[in-house]
Amino acid sequence: MLILNPKITKNDFLKEILFQLGVSNAGKDRLSLQHKLGERLAALCDEGKLPVIIVDEAQVLGANDFNELRLLLNFQRNDRFLFTLILVGQTDLRKKIFSVEPIKQRLATRYHLSALDASETASYVEHRLSVAGRKDPVFTPAALELLHKGSEGVPRRINNICDYCLLIGYGKKAERIDEDIVTDALKDLDEWRDGDETQMARTA
Repeated sequence: MLILNPKITKNDFLKEILFQLGVSNAGKDRLSLQHKLGERLAALCDEGKLPVIIVDEAQVLGANDFNELRLLLNFQRNDRFLFTLILVGQTDLRKKIFSVEPIKQRLATRYHLSALDASETASYVEHRLSVAGRKDPVFTPAALELLHKGSEGVPRRINNICDYCLLIGYGKKAERIDEDIVTDALKDLDEWRDGDETQMARTA
């Protein structure tokens, strides 16, 4: 199950997990929700199933939220946990986890995705396109090189730039994404970012 917005109330967090586990009308008070969750996880364990809870954007969580996750990990039997917890987030997540010792101690595996180099960026883009059903190359070698420089190898930035390149290419009816299209995309995205920062400065 996937929690896309972890910054919700503790009760709503439990309700969302229960809902994705197929439990509705679990009650409103915290104790009832915890009992229902424990019962559901135990039942799934008896069926030989191990739920996986993925919390996305986990870097927005505070210390109290991490303590809540730690309490959830108390749902276990003598020989096993009743679910697997995966925290996914940006760089700040690692710092926050290290600052909450109980969570740090309970995490069995940690992985930090570093920036991709030029070759890895090209392979990443080609793989994403092949999964989407595209067999022939879409980006020229020069475009991929500029894409890597503009994104600094960060996958999230690569995705954003590629999406915008494809939109520009569609508008131009281009058969392939070349260096000029990537240049236009980077320029427009930079202008949007500068505009957002200016608006934020005016609002502050």
